Parts: sequence; C-alpha cells; structure tokens
Amino acid sequence: MSRTRGYRIGYAITRPLFPVLRRLLPDQVTATDGVGRAMLRVARQGSPSRVLGNRDLR
Repeated sequence: MSRTRGYRIGYAITRPLFPVLRRLLPDQVTATDGVGRAMLRVARQGSPSRVLGNRDLR
C-alpha cells in the first residue's frame, strides 16, 4: 500500500472499476500479477524487443 494519501484514495476509487476497465481496454490495463508473469517469461525465454507495452505483456 502506498504511503501517499492521494494514491490510496485513487486506488480505493478505481479498485471496483478495474475489472470493467480490463474488459473495455484490455490493451491499456495490466494487473501486477500479469506484469510479474511477463517478467518471468522474458527472463526465461527472452524477448524480441527491449521495450514491452501492455499488449506485449498479455
């Protein structure tokens, strides 16, 4: 959890919207568990690109 009050408020407001945003904007929204899985996959298998976007992570 963030120590910054504004971030905590923002997280509390957007948390219920996250599933909707993931469905409406799948190439723009990535959960942290997806980022972690993508990092492990790139570490094991490599990647053709040095910079990966949300679409690449999925």
